[in-house]
Amino acid sequence: MSTLGRPAKGLIKLLPNLDLSGSADDLTVHVIAHQERVSANYVYRLLRLPTLAPDIITAIINGKNPPQLTAKKLMRLTPGIPVDWAEQRKLLGFQ
Repeated sequence: MSTLGRPAKGLIKLLPNLDLSGSADDLTVHVIAHQERVSANYVYRLLRLPTLAPDIITAIINGKNPPQLTAKKLMRLTPGIPVDWAEQRKLLGFQ
């Protein structure tokens, strides 16, 4: 775990601040991707992050994530992150 207690900038950037104010009829992953100037695949991966266990999100925000958990690694693992929070902790190195 990080001893500095500061969040890793790369991981914090993954917690999106997307503009989702469009009408529900117009809002698609592709529209969001275009708005944010990223790929649709990237948006799909970001949309999986809210399913992370609350304590994992808190640890990332507080800089208490395992040092081996980088933004790049989290994004690579995102498609296969289990729904079960205990399994998430194991996979991401929180146990």
